[in-house]
Amino acid sequence: MNINGVGAASYKSHGEAQKIQAEPRVNTSSQLEQTKKTAEDIDKKAMQRAELKNNIMEKALKQANMSLESANRYFKRQIHEKTGIIIYTLHDSKTEEVLAEFPQKKLQDMLANMWENAGLFIDTEA
Repeated sequence: MNINGVGAASYKSHGEAQKIQAEPRVNTSSQLEQTKKTAEDIDKKAMQRAELKNNIMEKALKQANMSLESANRYFKRQIHEKTGIIIYTLHDSKTEEVLAEFPQKKLQDMLANMWENAGLFIDTEA
């Protein structure tokens, strides 16, 4: 097989020389728009799933707090600033004292520190 140029080749078939010209693949604007639309649809579905999970967790938290009302306790939910992990804290309703954390904030701080030391955080300010 001879290559006569980029994207071109010739070969012999049954004694006749034939030339094949390969056309380069070019993304048209419609293909790019379709790819962009597909990516947006995937993002939208992921956001919808996350919102649904959040709604389910909020309802569960409200239900748990209603059950704990008679014991003067309530749960609070927060997201750790650096790790993005949800932390649940159990509070005393009268004293506002934190009785328990799941998972512990100290452990999340340690994890964030290890990630930072390992260079796993990406600087988003640029």
